[in-house]
Amino acid sequence: MWQVAILPVVDFNGDGKVDGKEVLAMAQHWGQDKALYDIGLSPLGDGVIDANDLTVLAGYIGQEVNDPSLIAHWKLDETSGMTAVDSAGEHDAMVMGGPAWQPEGKIGGALAFDGIDDFAVVNVGVNLEGGPFSVIAWVKGGAPGQAILSLQGGARWLYTNSIDGSLMSDLSKSDRAGTPLFSDVVVTDGRWHRVVLVWDGADRVLYVDDKETVREALGEVSLLESKFILGSGGSMQPGSFWSGLIDDVRVYNRAVEP
Repeated sequence: MWQVAILPVVDFNGDGKVDGKEVLAMAQHWGQDKALYDIGLSPLGDGVIDANDLTVLAGYIGQEVNDPSLIAHWKLDETSGMTAVDSAGEHDAMVMGGPAWQPEGKIGGALAFDGIDDFAVVNVGVNLEGGPFSVIAWVKGGAPGQAILSLQGGARWLYTNSIDGSLMSDLSKSDRAGTPLFSDVVVTDGRWHRVVLVWDGADRVLYVDDKETVREALGEVSLLESKFILGSGGSMQPGSFWSGLIDDVRVYNRAVEP
């Protein structure tokens, strides 16, 4: 009988590599029963973070990451054209309005949006139904009230407060906007920031630069097929278009822990 090997998730924070951050995270949970870090004796683990898990992790340090939970990844490293390729699946995005491909982003190239009519829309919906998920992006620039990532025709999942440019999310039980989730961290200061939205099955959480900024209970979401828009609100309303850079957008069907 053929058996399919199940790869462990070793890129705990969803940054595309395995390094000292993963080792430190495992050490912080040593002796605990924490499923994310229990990768020894895979695929099910043994119920405790110990030397078995560290041994497995060590074998992946510095190696190319093949993460089975990464279901969409727009590197935005293209140099021309109207397609942003999904290197993890079949969710290519169409670039509209004329955003400019930039050779120097945070990781490789990036896409520069003008804040007027630039956006990118994903052609095929990403299936997030049935469990936790995370959305991650690197951003630079922008202004208060602008959107980084939204559902087409629906809620803004990552956007900035119209007053001070701090990170917010409208993730709710459906694809429509719910009660806003406010962080107090400004991301429109002209520096690169890694912004993360996580739904772990019980809470919705925002992270900025690997630090949790806000957490709020959300016990249910209903998202059958999520078509994303990068660089604009879901209805492409005036004032919602991003004026800055977006790079390395990732979607995982698990809760990352930056």
